[in-house]
Amino acid sequence: MEQEYPIFSYLNDEKTSSQYKAVNFKIAEANRDGSIRWRCCVCSPTIITKDDQVSKNQNDKHKSVKCVEMFPVQMECIRENEHLKHLAKTCDEFKFVDQYKLCLRRLQLKFDNRAVADFWVKEVTAKTAVAK
Repeated sequence: MEQEYPIFSYLNDEKTSSQYKAVNFKIAEANRDGSIRWRCCVCSPTIITKDDQVSKNQNDKHKSVKCVEMFPVQMECIRENEHLKHLAKTCDEFKFVDQYKLCLRRLQLKFDNRAVADFWVKEVTAKTAVAK
């Protein structure tokens, strides 16, 4: 079952990666007024958020065909993978295999297994990323 996602949401626990209209953005800078400027991961469009809401959309035109919209399952796989990395850094009792399987199970309950298989990070790759 596919889910609807908000126009803007964070993709990681540290709030340094986000999606806006299903396109991946990275934090560019935090401003003195508490707002945050985000830049598309592939090309140059930026957005500004304040209090987790988009307050200004400076340039909505993406310059690259690589700036494709992500599928909901793809966004959720990114979130779960980022959450797994966050747990590895912050949890003293972190057990990779158990947490990896738990994240995968959560994804499979929400989405079609084939779709999850297309976007979920492979165990070896995830283990390497967590070890860094």
